[in-house]
Amino acid sequence: MSTKQRCGLALAFGLMLAFLQLLLVAADDQVVCTTQSPILPRNDLYNQYCPNEMGDKGYRACFTHRSGSLYGADISPLLNRLEVDSENIIVAKDSDLSVVERATDFTMRDPSMQFVIDYRQAGIWLYHLALDYGKHGCRTLQVTKYDRNSEYRLYVTFGTDEEDAIGIDTSGTSNTSTCHKTYFIHLVKEGKKAKD
Repeated sequence: MSTKQRCGLALAFGLMLAFLQLLLVAADDQVVCTTQSPILPRNDLYNQYCPNEMGDKGYRACFTHRSGSLYGADISPLLNRLEVDSENIIVAKDSDLSVVERATDFTMRDPSMQFVIDYRQAGIWLYHLALDYGKHGCRTLQVTKYDRNSEYRLYVTFGTDEEDAIGIDTSGTSNTSTCHKTYFIHLVKEGKKAKD
């Protein structure tokens, strides 16, 4: 076997492995197309605002994904502001680079910012509407399932991460006003929905 044949065989084998990996990812429903680049982690800024020994105890809300993440999600301002991109809306801890768990903790860069997170793979929007321009830490959160065939459910618990603390849910209450500091987002795949 010549050197060219060996190189060609090695190249073909490498391409086959890459294709196999792509098939495995697609079969696992992990391929998500997004219009935005991945959000880079800003742990230094996140830790200034969110609950920890040194964190801000004020009005800036802190969100934690208990399941699901911002991986593949689009984050946009509600007002059409060209100078604003996802990096200017939220500050993420560990962000999309957390490959193993893909969980994302985040807060707003500006507490008065009104934005929407489009969980594209789930067909769900999560809206953040600041009340009093963020001065008192109150906000309206709204969840909308725009893909009626989606197999996903999104619910958010307020204050504590317990079942009785669910504030909004695609299976129930879709919006509410709240003044909590911490929020826990659960984006879970529930199973096949019947198609009409």
